[in-house]
Amino acid sequence: MSADETLERNKEIKREREIKKMDNNITLAISKIVKKKQADSARANVKPGTYDIDTVVRIKGSFTVGEDFDKAATVSLLNKESMLLILKAAGVTRDSAMKAIADVAGDYLEGWDGSDECKERASEIRKERLAEYDPEGKGMKAFDSFTASLGRIPVKGSVKTKLTMEEVASVKKSDTVEVEVKKIA
Repeated sequence: MSADETLERNKEIKREREIKKMDNNITLAISKIVKKKQADSARANVKPGTYDIDTVVRIKGSFTVGEDFDKAATVSLLNKESMLLILKAAGVTRDSAMKAIADVAGDYLEGWDGSDECKERASEIRKERLAEYDPEGKGMKAFDSFTASLGRIPVKGSVKTKLTMEEVASVKKSDTVEVEVKKIA
């Protein structure tokens, strides 16, 4: 294939790609195939920079999408703006609120690296502090009762996958295509 023919073929492929968009099923499958731990591990081994990539992957298997549902609107109570407004409504000054937040979080944020161990340790510390403050659990029961009375918010159903992914071809910048199949997920 001549250089002109190759150039023309590449333009044709580009036009086809622009015309043929991925359907939602394929997009969802691609978003679910790589697990966060795999992505984090891969990222740890890639140095800063710009990387060109031209590869073909095959994703095979199935996925199931659960029914949408609704849940209590408690998430909106847990953001920082709401927390500060709740403290203000309780008569706490801004400086006192910031000190209280620092005191409460300080125990479990020391040495924080986001690992599962740190999250587990933070959860245990919160449980211990709550048990000291509210040994009978009345405060948590009152909070749970209050949040149950709030409106409901819609949640998309979960996606469960049984997928595998293989790299089918790595395309080199030459007139030839080297094809190598290897399982990657």
